[in-house]
Amino acid sequence: MMSLNVLCAFLVSLSVVCATEVTQCKATSKSKPAMTEGVLGECVTPPCAFKRGEKTWINMTFTAEGNHAKLSNNIFATMMGVRHGYPGLNGINACTFITPACPLKNGEKYKFAIELDVKKNFPKVSVPLHFAIKDDDIGGDIACFECTIKIV
Repeated sequence: MMSLNVLCAFLVSLSVVCATEVTQCKATSKSKPAMTEGVLGECVTPPCAFKRGEKTWINMTFTAEGNHAKLSNNIFATMMGVRHGYPGLNGINACTFITPACPLKNGEKYKFAIELDVKKNFPKVSVPLHFAIKDDDIGGDIACFECTIKIV
């Protein structure tokens, strides 16, 4: 019986996804990002490896601080002082990736989940990745984290 309990505990531990060590974004005059938990693929400690030519995923869990209806992805990497929006994902409707569905209601918990294509032509570099949901009406991020990624 004990070996069955150990086996069950092991199988449950395999299904648990650990949060990645991320940095919460700072508040600005237009944004007061909610505290978030971020998960980048299977990465726990940055820099998180993103393999060229493969897909990875990012999950973010947050509690809405206010009511929000019109949201967009604000995903970019900064390289040599220049912001580069994530191809095909930056600036598009974020509600597509949020559950429960938009509009967001103050005090409720939400999950944002997205799959990223790591393009074969991405340069092999380590860069900070800014991952946020922006309220288009106020022009600021409502949920956000940053984490260093390494393109390999």
